[in-house]
Amino acid sequence: MFRVRSILGDAVESNPYRLAAGLAGRSDSGRVLGLLRKGQVAEALEAYTAPLLSRSGVLAVQLLRDQLDLAVGAAVRASGDAQLLVRWLSTDMGAADFEGVDALRRLVGRGDPRYLSLLVSSSRQT
Repeated sequence: MFRVRSILGDAVESNPYRLAAGLAGRSDSGRVLGLLRKGQVAEALEAYTAPLLSRSGVLAVQLLRDQLDLAVGAAVRASGDAQLLVRWLSTDMGAADFEGVDALRRLVGRGDPRYLSLLVSSSRQT
């Protein structure tokens, strides 16, 4: 706790250790969700660069990670933007989004090389 308090200063109170009252925190996942709420799907996808705490096996973190993936994936699919879909499907978080691959097919057609390359890579994951 000494190291934490030396970095955060008055943000951490003692006896018992806790965050100071009125402290407002920010997180990367909160930023992504905020951008989605504003309808800024491209910006949210740009901000969502890696799975949320990817090494954590804590159930609560896994659930948050899944919810974040679902929210970003749904927003990207709903955008109707083929480029955003390709970007999403090319990430670790969107690589298994079969609905996204289908949405891309509907947007660009079965013969489009972007669809074909993602269809091949998504079929390897099953």
